[in-house]
Amino acid sequence: MSTIADGKTIEKLSSMLIDTSLPLKLRFRILFTLKNLDSQGQKNQLEKTSDVVEAISRAFNDTSALLKHECAYCLGQMDNKNAITKLIQVLNDSNEDAMVRHEAGEALGALGCFDNQDVIDALTKQSQNPRAEISETCQIALDRLAWLRNMASNELFSNSIEKTYLTIDPAPALTLTTIDELTKILLDENRSLFERYRALFALRNIGSDEAVLAICEGFQASSALFRHEIAFVLGQLQSIISIPALRQQLSILSENYMVRHECAETLGSIGTDECRHILETYLNDKERVVRESCEVALDISDYVNSADFQYCNGLKLVDLIALILQTTSIVLVLRYSRTRKAEPYISSTAIVASEFLKGLICIILVWFETELQLDCSLNRLIKKLHDEIYGKPHETLKLTIPSGLYAIQNNLLFIALSYLNAATYQVTYQLKILTTALCCVFMLGKKIEKHQWISLCMLALGVAFVTWPSSDEGNKRLSTQTPKSWLQQFIGLGAVLMATLTSGFAGVYFEKILKTGPTSVWVRNIQLG
Repeated sequence: MSTIADGKTIEKLSSMLIDTSLPLKLRFRILFTLKNLDSQGQKNQLEKTSDVVEAISRAFNDTSALLKHECAYCLGQMDNKNAITKLIQVLNDSNEDAMVRHEAGEALGALGCFDNQDVIDALTKQSQNPRAEISETCQIALDRLAWLRNMASNELFSNSIEKTYLTIDPAPALTLTTIDELTKILLDENRSLFERYRALFALRNIGSDEAVLAICEGFQASSALFRHEIAFVLGQLQSIISIPALRQQLSILSENYMVRHECAETLGSIGTDECRHILETYLNDKERVVRESCEVALDISDYVNSADFQYCNGLKLVDLIALILQTTSIVLVLRYSRTRKAEPYISSTAIVASEFLKGLICIILVWFETELQLDCSLNRLIKKLHDEIYGKPHETLKLTIPSGLYAIQNNLLFIALSYLNAATYQVTYQLKILTTALCCVFMLGKKIEKHQWISLCMLALGVAFVTWPSSDEGNKRLSTQTPKSWLQQFIGLGAVLMATLTSGFAGVYFEKILKTGPTSVWVRNIQLG
């Protein structure tokens, strides 16, 4: 998402980007922060400025081919035509690393300037380059520009708005939906790379386990460029079933360094303990690009396994405060809405109303999310929701388990809040942290450090101390409370403890679903409701 930033902020970030004393992983985060900036907050291409382009372009003087390659990628994804001159310069620089020149060529194709003769001339010239990585990239970029030129404007618009991924792909996905047909095209060495790329992105959009395995077969291709793109797409899918193929390709020391680099970063984006172990093995690889890719990939893995909302997020404190306010306020509101002397409302009514409001908010967020690509009309929004929810019944059915658990949990919480005071409920409900941790270990294979287990045990003990009355207080309660009130308290505690179990399992299950496909979190929440 684009954000507004002044010139001083951009200049400061640019200075940090080119500061070789900083860790490369930090400079990568800075690069992607710059990529997400729009100095004036404009969406109109005619209003875009060159501030961020110039800030990123300063890094092309660096010695790291990996960083420069990523800079070229970002310039292509920013949809800012001010980057054309610099990208042409990098593409034509015979002294530049082939991986960087390849990315500059792909970026020129991503910018989509099919009517810019300078772009056409540069790509045409380099399509004859003796380095296959460069020549093949430029030919694919030319094919993409030709495709854009020949597309009717309404068809182009429709194709763009229905994209599942926010990246600008080097080739548009084919409309075929049969995995067998797409796999045949993917592996057919007699077809053009552009057509095989189209099959690759179609398989990516399907995103099933069968499609992932079909994509992995692409590592058999003779073209190093194609194998590199296979690894990149697997990084978008982030499927754990691709780990063996990625590990195998990374282990081939004679493999093209572009392919090995992409395999490393993809393993980082998957982020399991197994992936981290693989990456740590190659931190001292003979190829600098591979070494640096493993360093950056481990940082990406840290992000994947953290609570950060995005890779370059500077609003952690704001997020934390908002989460605390939301969590505490909802408890107080629910609690005191149940203690009024009037006849209590039915909990299911409140649950249905809250799910309706949540769904409405998510639809609005999907609208804005779609607007980031192109202006979104109501009809296109409805079509997107229809395709994602009703057009993928299997994906929607996956959410019946957490949906049912959340429904049970919400009713249990209403029961608990009816019989417990807000403080006891709030403290006891924090045991969901313990159940969530256990589910993460068994369901996601995450490793929890010793100090984290100690903290969780302290949490459990703290809850026990808070809910267990002192001797004086206990004697007082024994003398004043009736068997009915004791039963109500027992029901309240039982309900909140059951809610912690359902919360932990449902939350981790939902996270697992989010990580196994490209579907937007807002669409998933609509499916959940």
